[in-house]
Amino acid sequence: MDRALEIKLTTDKQNRTLTFEDSGIGMTKEELVSNLGTIARSGSKSFIEEIKKQGAEQASSIIGQFGVGFYSAFMVADKIEVFTRSSVAGSPGYKWSSDGSGTYEIQEVDGVPIGTKIVVYLKTDCREFS
Repeated sequence: MDRALEIKLTTDKQNRTLTFEDSGIGMTKEELVSNLGTIARSGSKSFIEEIKKQGAEQASSIIGQFGVGFYSAFMVADKIEVFTRSSVAGSPGYKWSSDGSGTYEIQEVDGVPIGTKIVVYLKTDCREFS
């Protein structure tokens, strides 16, 4: 790999977004489905409700389990979009999006550089985090 590896965090208070970008190896469509599709299908809203019921002390015991970090974003987000393109030669770019309701969409999109960009659209009452 002959390009610089970077991770960048950008905030946008006006649009209430947090954006995480990296110039890593990106993901193929199959990897998106495997890594993020499983999380979305299993229902992040029900996961969040369960965490709220358990309280912070019990919830802290599951931190670090696969998908918990991604799920937790829906506690403050209305929607999450993931743009990615694999470093595998000839790979197209993809956009994965979900509102945390248990469904997601994947579309092939142009202009996506190799790596991954995650855009978190914050809820109105969470503007302070942007």
